[in-house]
Amino acid sequence: MASGVIVGVVAGVGVSIFIAKALSSGCKPRTLLDFTSNKEIWGDVEHWAKEQGYSLKNQAETERIYQKGSGFWAAASCLSIRQDGDKVHVEAWSLVNMLAFKQEIATDEARVMAKPVRKSNAARINKLLTTLGSPVMITVG
Repeated sequence: MASGVIVGVVAGVGVSIFIAKALSSGCKPRTLLDFTSNKEIWGDVEHWAKEQGYSLKNQAETERIYQKGSGFWAAASCLSIRQDGDKVHVEAWSLVNMLAFKQEIATDEARVMAKPVRKSNAARINKLLTTLGSPVMITVG
């Protein structure tokens, strides 16, 4: 009896992983945005990250990567931002943990996968983009 339950649980998890992988296959991994700014952005970025609950995951001289959430129970929201002179490059994505693998899904992806998390992520990042004077915003498909 117990072995039948275990087999059922393992089979159910396997099918769920297969379905999730199929739904996310073909999704682009990251939303990419570029714009120009004549100001130093890092003070505004740090204020935004603290206000929105993002933690700094990695920092280099011209680039920082932030993450909100661990991605264990729900998809984590991620942002990479780089400034090189007056050029600003932004990458936004959700990191979905599907037990056996992790999948990056672009915030503006048109598919249904992790859509509520991606919509929330887009709204938060659009606040930052507005503060930085970006003419481009993220729209979730």
